[in-house]
Amino acid sequence: MNLFFNISSRLKKNIRTSLLYSILCFSIGQSNTFAQMGFTVYPSRYQIEARYIVQLPQFVDWPEDAFQHLQSPIVLGVVGKDPFGINLDKAVQNQRIRERSLFVRRLGDEEDPKACHVLYMGLLDVKKRDHILSQLENEPILTLSDSDDFLEAGGMIAFFVDGKHVRFSIDHENVKQSGLRISSRLLKLSRSMHQPSNR
Repeated sequence: MNLFFNISSRLKKNIRTSLLYSILCFSIGQSNTFAQMGFTVYPSRYQIEARYIVQLPQFVDWPEDAFQHLQSPIVLGVVGKDPFGINLDKAVQNQRIRERSLFVRRLGDEEDPKACHVLYMGLLDVKKRDHILSQLENEPILTLSDSDDFLEAGGMIAFFVDGKHVRFSIDHENVKQSGLRISSRLLKLSRSMHQPSNR
């Protein structure tokens, strides 16, 4: 029974990693199987980023008290200019992570970002962005963006374009300070800052 559980657990982890790696292989504007996922045949940068946002929580552990109930959804928040349109909504359809559904919430200026588990920060005034990041300091909320200095400002995961591919960098120290834990599998796929030692 334990052997079966261990094999099943490893298989699930390998599948999750393979899904994320497949996104890494997608090129902006390249015709591929994204059409089968409900997207246009030629994925844009933000269609690819939407897929990342949906897949990344599989590699993150939140503290138990980050959710009110065992079945509470994972709330994916977007603040600032929303670059995704319907693509993020499409990406979360029928998706579940550890029995939790995914819910997209677009935040207005006065809404509390602490109501989210993942927060994508679109185009924002720098002072506004830094204010939000200061609010979330030491909070178990995974912060994402594609602004150039996002990690230096205190963010956790930054997307960037490398040739025709969308990649991501992780600041592990910023993640660690929040109380979140990120899988080593995800760190290996990233261009990581302050990556923990293997020793």
